Amino acid sequence: MVKSSWMKASQQALVRELNEELGIEATVGEYVASHQARSFGAIIHLHAWHVPDFHGTLQAHEHQALVWCSPEEALQYPLAPADIPLLEAFMALRAARPAGLVLRVCHHAGIAAVFLRL
Repeated sequence: MVKSSWMKASQQALVRELNEELGIEATVGEYVASHQARSFGAIIHLHAWHVPDFHGTLQAHEHQALVWCSPEEALQYPLAPADIPLLEAFMALRAARPAGLVLRVCHHAGIAAVFLRL
């Protein structure tokens, strides 16, 4: 797949956000899925990417807690409704691959983001 400018910008935004919020330098890999949702009256566009590797120690700079769990376990947490289709897309993508992990990032009233790791 040829990378378009939006894909490159999305990857760069993910690297920046993971550094700011978790203190890690992420390696962005394969595109997983996109989803569009309505949130507080606005349309938001979410993009999910596989992060096969990162350097650094995870730190909760912007969040209250970090929890490692399986994708199936993540569905038991109070995820933001807009995150669920991305998690389901990831689960479908990894169905033919070895089991993976999802990093659930908690922030006060709920989930700020879901970061995926195969």
